Amino acid sequence: MKKIYFLFVLISLHVTGFATTWYSQGTGDPSSTSNWNSVSTGTGSSPTNFTTSGDVFIMQTNMSGGSGTWTLGTGTTLQLSSVTFYDYFGTINCYNLSLTGTTNLYGETAN
Repeated sequence: MKKIYFLFVLISLHVTGFATTWYSQGTGDPSSTSNWNSVSTGTGSSPTNFTTSGDVFIMQTNMSGGSGTWTLGTGTTLQLSSVTFYDYFGTINCYNLSLTGTTNLYGETAN
């Protein structure tokens, strides 16, 4: 029984070990990786992409700007947390969207 439990723990660590939570920084274009950081205060690193499975992107500030197509991977989550104004003119492809607090979305297309 202990071996099975240990194996379960190792598998769980492997599956979730590479997921990162990213926090928006400033009010710029959210489709730019330079506007995201691994630490909510901005002292960490920026992601290399928006497609790493398990990653969570938390928009903690009102962001604006950007256009074109912004695609987040099927295994990622975009969380809008009390964002009262969001201005992105283009297409956002997001398969897991979490809205908390008062959130308003403005733009041309939302997928």
